[in-house]
Amino acid sequence: MPMPYQGNVVDQRRVNLPQVQGALQSMGISSNQTRPGPGKVVTGYKRIFVPNTSGNIEGMVPIYGSAPSAPAPAPSAPAAPAPVIKEKEEQIAKLTAQSEAYRKQSEEQLSAAQLKISQLEDEELQRQKAAELQNRLSIQAAASQARGQAGAQLKIQGASPTTQTAGTSAFKRRRDQFRVSPTQTTSNINVPYSSMLNI
Repeated sequence: MPMPYQGNVVDQRRVNLPQVQGALQSMGISSNQTRPGPGKVVTGYKRIFVPNTSGNIEGMVPIYGSAPSAPAPAPSAPAAPAPVIKEKEEQIAKLTAQSEAYRKQSEEQLSAAQLKISQLEDEELQRQKAAELQNRLSIQAAASQARGQAGAQLKIQGASPTTQTAGTSAFKRRRDQFRVSPTQTTSNINVPYSSMLNI
């Protein structure tokens, strides 16, 4: 079992220093016991003090040992007598049959609920369509009634006093409709072309 942390533990890099390893060997601890590895756990700590020119090394050095082996498995329980096994099998079969019946019953209830939901949705859809149709018919009736009232207010008036011409008399050519001046040649007259009217 690993030992708990105790006091100031020396850093592993400092434990590997030659002065520290020498001090540990003088206490009867090998370098293999101070290095962690697979299958090793901390089995204890050793207090050391090593004077050093760059600073004294003082603290607890973890001592590693091999991990204890796993405990032996407990002996298996003795086999149950045959009547007990048969009774348990019957109980399991009974529970299985009950669970199957429950599953079947719950599936039937779910399908019935889904059918009821779809029926309610259909009824709601029919209600919505009926409301839309009723709304459309009321709008058409209101529009028809408004047109009927507008028709009653129309009056037939007499002919207007102004005469109206019909036919093509308005489109007949008059002699003075197009006054065309005789064409003059500009070769004899010093008049720029821009002042001439081109018809």
